[in-house]
Amino acid sequence: MPPKEDSTSSIPTDKIYGITNIKSYVPLILDIDMLNYDSWKELFKTHCLGYNVFNHLEPPEELVKDSSWDTVDNVVKQWLYATLSQPVLQFIITPGSRAADIWSALEDLFHENKESQAIELEDELRNMTLGNSTILEYYNKIKAISNLLSNISSPISPRNLVSYALNRLPSKYAHIIPTISYSKPFPTFLEMRSMFALEERTLLKEEQRALRNSSGDTSSSPTVLTTEHQSRSTNPSSTSSRSNSGSRNSGGGRQNRGGGRGGRGGRGGRSRSFNPDNGAG
Repeated sequence: MPPKEDSTSSIPTDKIYGITNIKSYVPLILDIDMLNYDSWKELFKTHCLGYNVFNHLEPPEELVKDSSWDTVDNVVKQWLYATLSQPVLQFIITPGSRAADIWSALEDLFHENKESQAIELEDELRNMTLGNSTILEYYNKIKAISNLLSNISSPISPRNLVSYALNRLPSKYAHIIPTISYSKPFPTFLEMRSMFALEERTLLKEEQRALRNSSGDTSSSPTVLTTEHQSRSTNPSSTSSRSNSGSRNSGGGRQNRGGGRGGRGGRGGRSRSFNPDNGAG
């Protein structure tokens, strides 16, 4: 039977000391507001298992420590500190603590209020409304809350997530909701989001078209009247010219007619005038 291998004999110490940026391996910052503990834990645990240092986080009951134990433990602590947000780091840091102490304290911190957090998030999910948000913004927020619930071990089933997403939508989407509700197979969350995003674009185009048509109908007649009025008001000389021309023409006509009557009178006068020669004869 082969001898029991020392717990730290296979540690790749050269690779551990070569890691200068833990965020390249654990790209999540543990944040109390993001409720991302479970995701962060999975990434960090996988990294430590790959480098054979997970026993610094959850040490076995019978642990054989070698001379490099404390050095490696401090490296793991540095990894932990580098992946914590400032509020979490300030809350968790304790002088002289081991990596295992920090690991255990983080689990207690993020799991102590799991039930109350789950109730609060589910209540927010049930009462969400579209408001002034777009469809994509609305459904992205729903998905984010669903992810938070998964992070605290209270996942929402895919069918319930679709049902939550259909709740409290405005009446303009009422005609499409029954289609989704009775679809077989039942649509996924992403399929439903795509359907409503397409419907949103269609409704927006119809509203814009109706607005353009309405603007065109109400503006055509006033434009013509205003143009005609402005043409008359901005060119008074033409009106005055027509008036003066009419006056001159009518006056001249009366003078001509007067002259004509005078001419006829003159000719008649000559035929009726007394001629002494005619009278004597």
